[in-house]
Amino acid sequence: GVQTCALPILCPKDSWGARAHLLRAGIFRTLGRFDESIEDGEIACHLAPRMFAFHAHLAASYGMAHRLEEGRQAWAHALALEPALSLDLLLARRGVAHPRRQQAIEVGLRNIGITR
Repeated sequence: GVQTCALPILCPKDSWGARAHLLRAGIFRTLGRFDESIEDGEIACHLAPRMFAFHAHLAASYGMAHRLEEGRQAWAHALALEPALSLDLLLARRGVAHPRRQQAIEVGLRNIGITR
């Protein structure tokens, strides 16, 4: 199995701390550990509330956990921040290139009704 660190990320309220939580959320989502992915995604969104991609990634995590209404709300929040947001735009962003990561995002968003 894959070992993960149980230490918390202790970062100030800034975009770097939020990015650390977003990265960990993506790892947990890819590993199928959706509750942990959601927890880190929510922290990332709290630390950097104007980052549309953070809310979109949180939506994917909710979708993977079949928390569909929360996923739709997170996607709606991301769209309010970036009206041009689409699945293709999200997958084209830096840091989402790995096929397993793309697949987890795509499946999660498809679960809440977002398709290409």
